[in-house]
Amino acid sequence: MQKLVGHFAGDGVFDPETVRIMGGAFDDAWQSLQASGATFGRDRYDPPLQELLARRIIEMARRGERNPRQLRDGALIYLAELDLGKTAPRRALALVVDSPVLGWSA
Repeated sequence: MQKLVGHFAGDGVFDPETVRIMGGAFDDAWQSLQASGATFGRDRYDPPLQELLARRIIEMARRGERNPRQLRDGALIYLAELDLGKTAPRRALALVVDSPVLGWSA
């Protein structure tokens, strides 16, 4: 999370407190996902899913959200609504690479 946030924080978009809040929200979201028992196949697919969580949290923060619980829950709801199903690795990677919803594009 720090790496992705650092990209924006370097431009002064986020203050240090906001970066801390986003990092905590990401950690909580990832721990919740792991504790849920949800599996997406292999550990090698964790990075794309982590990036989806991070990007969603960043997008929410860009729009002004600073409540850690809202950031965490919003990111988890976003993943749930994607309905990744059996195509999770491929779909997650495609979403990370080019996501107009998140305002990012390769």
